[in-house]
Amino acid sequence: MNKRIIIISLLGLVLLPGGLVVAAKNNNAPSAADDCIPVTSALTPIQWEYADLASNKAWEKRFPPGKKITSEQSGHADPIPLSRQSLKNLNPYKQALDQLIGPIPDNCSPLHLTISPTDVRLTAEQMSTGHIIPLIATSTTDGTTSAIGYRMLPHNLDGQAAAGDSARLFYLTYQDAVQQRIAGYLLVPEDRSGQLRTGPLPGVIALHQTLTTCGKREQIDSCPDGGLPWTAFGQEFARRGFVVLTFDAPNFGESFDENTPNTLEYNSPTIQGILKKYPRASEVGAELMYIQRSITALTTQSVVTIGKLGIIGHSKGGTMSLLAKVYFPKIVAAISNAPGLHLFRYDDLPIFPNGLKGSVARWGGWGYLPEMGRYRGRLKDLPLDVQHIYALAVKNGALFTVQVQDDGFPPKASNYWKSIDFLNRETTRVAPILKGEYRYGVVKSGYFDPDGKKCYDAAGKNLAKLSKCITTFGYQHGVYPKVITPLIDQMEHILKSGKLSS
Repeated sequence: MNKRIIIISLLGLVLLPGGLVVAAKNNNAPSAADDCIPVTSALTPIQWEYADLASNKAWEKRFPPGKKITSEQSGHADPIPLSRQSLKNLNPYKQALDQLIGPIPDNCSPLHLTISPTDVRLTAEQMSTGHIIPLIATSTTDGTTSAIGYRMLPHNLDGQAAAGDSARLFYLTYQDAVQQRIAGYLLVPEDRSGQLRTGPLPGVIALHQTLTTCGKREQIDSCPDGGLPWTAFGQEFARRGFVVLTFDAPNFGESFDENTPNTLEYNSPTIQGILKKYPRASEVGAELMYIQRSITALTTQSVVTIGKLGIIGHSKGGTMSLLAKVYFPKIVAAISNAPGLHLFRYDDLPIFPNGLKGSVARWGGWGYLPEMGRYRGRLKDLPLDVQHIYALAVKNGALFTVQVQDDGFPPKASNYWKSIDFLNRETTRVAPILKGEYRYGVVKSGYFDPDGKKCYDAAGKNLAKLSKCITTFGYQHGVYPKVITPLIDQMEHILKSGKLSS
C-alpha cells in the first residue's frame, strides 16, 4: 500500500476508498473565471433537417468514392486574400465565427474529476495492441498479487518499439456542462528508473477521429477492432515526455450508443442532452466545450506546465484542433491532420439526400454548424471564410496542417485542391505578420488509382502490407507518418522551448 501511495502522490493526487483518486489542489490551476465563456447568442434557433448515416446510403450509391461529381460552387469565383488592414483587426472575423458556432456551453460548473491507476477499462487484447503491461505488487501478509497500475512501453507511429519514455496510464472521468460524464486517459511519462516524472512537463490534448467508434482508445493504440497505430498521437507524445490527455468525444468510446449505431453526433443522446439546456449550441460548440473541460482537467495536474499546451487531431479531430487553437489561449501550438476545413464559399461537394449542397450540406446538413443554413443559396454573404479561421489560429502561436486527398475530397473536385493551395500559401504569408508560425504537408492519395485500391483492399489491416501500399500509392484518409512526423518534431520543440522557430 505504501508503494501505491507513493506512485500516486507524485502526480499530486490523493487516494480515496475503492481505488479512485482525485487531483490534489494545484496552486497553478486555473480559476473558474479564467475558463468560463459567456453563453450568448443574438440569433434564434433555426429549424433544420439533419442528415444521418442511414439516409446517406442513397447518396453514397449515387456518388461513390472517386466518381466525377458536378461542381456546385457557391459564392465568390476566387478566394479573397487577407488584406493588411484586416490582419490589424481580426475581431470582426472572430465575432462572425462565434455566431456561426453559437454558444460554447458554460465551463463554470464543477468537473468532479476522478482518476484511477488500476481500473483502465481495457481488455487483454487492447492492452497487448497498445504495448501496455500491468505493474504487479505482492502483499506481504498473504502473498497475493494485484495490479497497482499500468505502464505503456514506448513505440512509434508505425507501432514498433522505439526510444523514449515509458508512460503510466490513468483512467479519468469528469463532467461536461450539463453533468454528463466524459471518460478519458491521462498518460504521465516515467523516468528511466520507472518512476513517474514529477514535472513540470508540457501537456498535449490528443483528439481521436470519427471513422472508428473506439474513441480515446485510438490515441493509446489500443483499438484492435478499428484503429491503426498511425493515428495514436497520444502515445507518440507520451514517449516524447509529454503529459497527454485524450477523451471520448460525444457518441464515441464509452458514450457510443449501441442502440442507435447509425446516428451522427448531432442526433446522439449526448449532444441532445446538451441541447436541452443550450438549444442554440452547435455540435462544434459542444465539442469545444469538451476540449475546454479537458484542458481544465489536464492543467489541474501539478505535473503539467501551465501555459505550455499543444493539441493534435486527425480528420474531425484535426478540425477541432484548429478551432481549439482559436478559442483557448492556453493552447500555443496545434497540429491538424486531414481536417475537413476548406473554403466555405468554394465548394465541390454534391447534393446531399436532404437536398442541401456544398458547404451548407457538409456543415449544416450534418448538424456541425446549423447556423450555416442561414446562408443557403447565398454563401457569398457569409461574413468570413476559412482563411480567416486559419489566421485566427496562427495568431501569436503555431499551426501545422496535413491535407490528404481521399474519398471525402475526390481528385476531380478541383476547387477543393485550389482552396487547399490557397489556404496554405495565404497562411504561410500572413503567419509572420501575425507573429505566428505555419507549416504544412500535402499528401495526394493513390487510393483512386485502380491498382492502389486493390492494394489497400488486399492489405486489410496488415500493417506490413499497408505500409507497402502507402509507399507505392500514397495514403487514404489517414495519417502519413513521413509527412506528419516533422510537424510533431516542431511542435515538440515549441512546447519544450517556448519559442517558435520562425
